[in-house]
Amino acid sequence: MYHESVRDEQVKIFRAIPPLEPADLVRGQFRGYRQEPGVAPDSPIETFAAVRLRIESWRWAGVPFLIRTGKNFTGDDGGPGHAQTAAVDQSRPWGHQRSALSAQSRRSRSI
Repeated sequence: MYHESVRDEQVKIFRAIPPLEPADLVRGQFRGYRQEPGVAPDSPIETFAAVRLRIESWRWAGVPFLIRTGKNFTGDDGGPGHAQTAAVDQSRPWGHQRSALSAQSRRSRSI
């Protein structure tokens, strides 16, 4: 029974995601991709994509979900990166707590 209720809640979330607009999507190539061995100098192949999702519900109102995936993301040390997928959620408390907190402390970030 528990797995069915989890599935039902997931379906509710997916149904609350409105259709994407072109402004919600980004696609492109990482810098230097066309200089990689075996890649044509005029290659149109995309190596990364990003999407911004919204969930239309009172709980998630105003909270963007950013999903990025691709090849050769820069590493934390600024050096060469690797393929990765990241989902970023910048959430904030709801209800009466909002007014009591500063804008800086309202946001938490999960990656």
